[in-house]
Amino acid sequence: MLYSEFVELYEALAKTSKKLEKSSILSEFLKKLRNYPSKWVYLLKGRVFPDYDSKEFGISDKIVIKTIAKSSGIKEEEILKRFRKLGDLGEIAEEFINKKKQSTLSQSKLHVEKIFENLRKLVEIEGSGSVEKKLSLITEILNSASGKEAKYIVRTLLSDLRIGVADGILIEALAKAFLHEDNSKEKIEAALDLSNDYAEVFEHLIK
Repeated sequence: MLYSEFVELYEALAKTSKKLEKSSILSEFLKKLRNYPSKWVYLLKGRVFPDYDSKEFGISDKIVIKTIAKSSGIKEEEILKRFRKLGDLGEIAEEFINKKKQSTLSQSKLHVEKIFENLRKLVEIEGSGSVEKKLSLITEILNSASGKEAKYIVRTLLSDLRIGVADGILIEALAKAFLHEDNSKEKIEAALDLSNDYAEVFEHLIK
């Protein structure tokens, strides 16, 4: 699956504040996601690990600014100036990566598998030279990203997707997609109470 499909979903979710509409959009996407690794469901919450896992990307605004600069060829000072004005590094990544793409006509396709793999690797990096290694992993995917893809990669790194998907909406979406019973939401909530793992529950639902 191309990462652009997740990005289209994020954009659709961000455009509505209605919970029912969000759950309907999500439920349709979840039906499509059943054909792919169940762990990708974590990306709907801007994560790559289950909720019970406390691992974090360990990415600061400063590191993100460096990667945007490296990927776009724009000076860090200019990016910082825009950040002070806009307050959203995701939007800034979109803006500057778009400018680069227009000048290079790059047509690389970014796959979800690559995004997921690099994001998980980030969490494992520790010790000497860790910042440079993290910069390299992030730059690798940003170099292949469109402006919109860059926006959501950066927001994922900073744990701030800004798409308004709380647990209640995701549970509602899972119920709509795979269960058609009066107490379907309660069943999913009970399963999540036991595992605290959306991928595990998702896998069980699609069997």
